[in-house]
Amino acid sequence: MNEAGRLSRSKRLALSISRRVLNWVRSRLGWSALWRLAVVAGTLEWLLKPAARRRVRRALRREVAGLPRAVLRRATLQHFRRTRGDKWFFLLMDRLTTEELERRVRLEGREHLEAALARGAGVYVVLSHFGFHDIGAAMLARAGFPCAGVRAKLNSAARRYMGSRLKRAAGAAAALEQLATSSFPREIYRWFKDNRVVGSAIDVPPAGDYRVDTLRIDGPAGPHEYMVGPLRIALRCGAAIVQRSIESRPKFRFLVRLEPLDCSAPTEDAAVQELLAAYAERTASFGRRHPDHVSRV
Repeated sequence: MNEAGRLSRSKRLALSISRRVLNWVRSRLGWSALWRLAVVAGTLEWLLKPAARRRVRRALRREVAGLPRAVLRRATLQHFRRTRGDKWFFLLMDRLTTEELERRVRLEGREHLEAALARGAGVYVVLSHFGFHDIGAAMLARAGFPCAGVRAKLNSAARRYMGSRLKRAAGAAAALEQLATSSFPREIYRWFKDNRVVGSAIDVPPAGDYRVDTLRIDGPAGPHEYMVGPLRIALRCGAAIVQRSIESRPKFRFLVRLEPLDCSAPTEDAAVQELLAAYAERTASFGRRHPDHVSRV
């Protein structure tokens, strides 16, 4: 059974109708009109969901220390507006041509990914819980890179629905798969051996009753626990390590940035420490510049 087939009929119908409406607005009224509608929808959600507002504020205080009250209020509102726009764009990605996607989503640092794959040992892409990374993964798949994401739990209905459609849009040259955190790591080893791209967010260990490899270090925002299992596998396989961030801009413009993470440590444990320190510094810097991009709420 494919990914969309696991959804209930009512959910598939609701997503299909939503996509048709969004695509109609985009094609008839333009991207600017769709963006204004997303801003209105996000603002209404911010107004009508006080519990969600509190969750976002708590996440902002946790992930970006020392935000002034005015910045915190503004970032909370912007979070709702940005998230609504990101989700709508994601629902339309399979309907857009490659040329339209490239105009909307700028891929910066693609040469780092291509150079890493040229080594032949796969690439591990480390992510953070800042930004809507599904857009970045889908863009890489459409660009021809075989991608797999390591996730702790089953994707949401919208992600599962879109997964099958994005696979078809990407074609046979690419893949967009999901690997479970709780499964035996042989699948991750196999992806690196086959010279593919594996990505996961490491700044939050997954919840659950299974054991994962974590490490607690002191970062720019204080002590933090990181999920390091896939990172250790990448080091053992000799895979290149790249950090990916995604910046959402007004009117459905996105910047996906790929930056290599290098280390010279002689042992695996020392390499993990060195890589985590560099990753934490970049993530904290991104969070200070774009606090509204926090996604773990």
